[in-house]
Amino acid sequence: MRCRYQVDVYATRAARRIIVEVDGWQGHKTTQAFIKDQLRIRRIKEEYGQDIEVYRFTLRRLSKWSDEEIAQEMGL
Repeated sequence: MRCRYQVDVYATRAARRIIVEVDGWQGHKTTQAFIKDQLRIRRIKEEYGQDIEVYRFTLRRLSKWSDEEIAQEMGL
């Protein structure tokens, strides 16, 4: 099956591969939205490989954090 999702950011460096998903300002807070996010992550891993790291951020978090804080969260 082909992955029908387009990711927001895809990056590679050496053996590490990262996908970053950016949700809207409020994020996905309902149980149904959370379940859909988990399904999306599963489908992305099926397409890109199980070893890929997937991070989810809301615009609110990204707007308040410095570049260093984001890098620390992602282990960069």
